[in-house]
Amino acid sequence: MRIVFDLQGAQAANRNRGIGRYVLSLTKAILAANMPDESYILLNGHLTENIEPQRQELGNLIPP
Repeated sequence: MRIVFDLQGAQAANRNRGIGRYVLSLTKAILAANMPDESYILLNGHLTENIEPQRQELGNLIPP
């Protein structure tokens, strides 16, 4: 199964609350359960200052 996680909501200023927190927590839980065979993270390239924190947050759950 192939799953794409859209984490744009976790890139905005509200990434630690509301939809940002929810989408990041849900993504981490699914990846930790080893459910998907192929997993991809979708980020907004215009919000470059928040890309590296997402990589660090998910680094141990998904390869680069």
